[in-house]
Amino acid sequence: MESVGVSCPVNGVRVNEYVVRLIAAQVIVLGLLAWWLEQPLITLFLLIDFGFRAFDAARFSLLRQLALGLSNLFKLTPKPTDAAPKQFAALLGLMVIATFLFSQLIDLPITALVIVSLLIIFATLESVFSFCVGCVIYQLIPNKQ
Repeated sequence: MESVGVSCPVNGVRVNEYVVRLIAAQVIVLGLLAWWLEQPLITLFLLIDFGFRAFDAARFSLLRQLALGLSNLFKLTPKPTDAAPKQFAALLGLMVIATFLFSQLIDLPITALVIVSLLIIFATLESVFSFCVGCVIYQLIPNKQ
């Protein structure tokens, strides 16, 4: 099995890893709030924000804007990383959050809990450990060309 770094998508565009990790921290908080408060509007907000980040319109992401502000406030030295794996992970997050929203809307609380738990686990791995589950999943996809 080849290493994750070699098989991750690479597009030459760089993003600040600390900003990505701060976004993941916000996703944890909002995902928990959406589930705990049974609030599909929070989930819808997350869906839209994931969509911006997944489809190359991150400049419209409110979570990204807040993370940039926090990064500047705390004077975090930028740590560049390739944007493609993060964009792929955002696409996976978009699918997870869409499933979570659907389960909320049709009143499937156990399904919603399972789905949001996945989201929280993935976001925690990114936020705390800088471990991108999207890269690992990408590596498992056959015929990436």
